[in-house]
Amino acid sequence: MREAHEKLFTPRDLAEQGIMSDVKQWQERKAKRLGFYQLGRKIYYSQTHLAAFFASCERKSAETKAA
Repeated sequence: MREAHEKLFTPRDLAEQGIMSDVKQWQERKAKRLGFYQLGRKIYYSQTHLAAFFASCERKSAETKAA
């Protein structure tokens, strides 16, 4: 459940900041690697979702480099 003080980001927010493109977000959501909230037809990400996703990416990257 979402904490009351967490900021929610829309997919457009992330794309405008250059963090992740809309297509990449859709691919990661579909693969269930990126958590999200769906309110009606709108998608939102919390800071917790993004931190968990980036941590898993960094962990996979480190494992790949070590091998």
